[in-house]
Amino acid sequence: MIRSFMMAGLVGITLLTVTAAPPEKAKRFDEKVLRNAVGIHHRHKNSLHTNWNIRGSGIGRRKSDGRTVIKVYSSNRDTSNIPVSVDGMPVEVEYVGEIRALRAKKPRRKMKDRRKPRVNNSLTGGSVLTYDTQAGSIDRRDRFDRPVPIGISVGHSDVTAGTLGCRVSQGCHLYALSNNHVLANNNEADIGDPIIQPGSFDGGSSPADTIGALYDYVPLSFTTSCTVNTCNRIDAAIAEVTGAYVITATTSEGYGTPRDETIEPYVGMKVMKYGRTTGLSYGYIDSVSATVDVNYGTTSNTNYARFIYQIIIKPADDASYSDFSAGGDSGALIVAADANYPAPDCVNDPSPCTWDYPPLGDERKPVGLLFAGGGGITVANKISDVLGAFDILIDGN
Repeated sequence: MIRSFMMAGLVGITLLTVTAAPPEKAKRFDEKVLRNAVGIHHRHKNSLHTNWNIRGSGIGRRKSDGRTVIKVYSSNRDTSNIPVSVDGMPVEVEYVGEIRALRAKKPRRKMKDRRKPRVNNSLTGGSVLTYDTQAGSIDRRDRFDRPVPIGISVGHSDVTAGTLGCRVSQGCHLYALSNNHVLANNNEADIGDPIIQPGSFDGGSSPADTIGALYDYVPLSFTTSCTVNTCNRIDAAIAEVTGAYVITATTSEGYGTPRDETIEPYVGMKVMKYGRTTGLSYGYIDSVSATVDVNYGTTSNTNYARFIYQIIIKPADDASYSDFSAGGDSGALIVAADANYPAPDCVNDPSPCTWDYPPLGDERKPVGLLFAGGGGITVANKISDVLGAFDILIDGN
């Protein structure tokens, strides 16, 4: 079991953030300014987070003029005690309320009949099983015939439900990737415990619905008093599976099969995900290199865990995508968007129209692993950090 995860230094993070941007992006998001902003945020993030109502902070852009700012996400509408700038860098404050781990919170309705799979040769270059939508919209909380697609309900038997993010590999071994709080029950699970599809809130139980066994997880540290080497960086776990139980593609409602090559996140990058609760949704990266205090507890019993070097995402600027994620979407894989990203209203709000699609050919490249959210934002781990922690690869195309 992985018991520690060493943090990259500030310089490494800065370089990754800068060099990941495509050439056309650098013209609008100056490298020197970005490098300076990351340094300022690194120096002041601890003092910022001593403010009782700050739940997150990162490097972003002001929508009105595109200027680089330190984005602060507050749990209280009273922002009078938050500075307007630090070291000359503007601070932009947004009220988001609590940021929470996004496992399912409400029991689902009665399960529908299972749908029969069909063969689809277009997703991976080979025959894979997907699920037809002709009989009606797919319910990702259903029990699916085996092998199951990614992006649907899954979980440890003692957990409500989350999302099966994707299939990953290490040599000839195959695993299902999701969050620690979905597959390992916030460090409480034992290696070898059954992983079920659907999750227990969606009617699943062991052994009838078992698709794999918990293989490894990175322990969560439930504290906000931590250093660069001890703060959380990922909320992730893997379950050992076989090709007979999990395939590499989403249902036909989703984006298909993720690419096996990842891409580094940058501010303004357009992304998409397919998850248990909200299905296929589109958004953009609002800030990078973020520090976030995530509540894993309840309203009456809070339990915070601090994460560093996170990605913060907002939903696409379109009324049909009011939420990028919701409870139960934890564990979903976030990938670079395709050409179906909803067109923004460039007349009334031209700022999103200056933001970038990933370069041609980068669509469906994994960016992050969804695990938390609140108040219109979604928080994700960098997928490169997740893969590095387990020494695994995305099983994609």
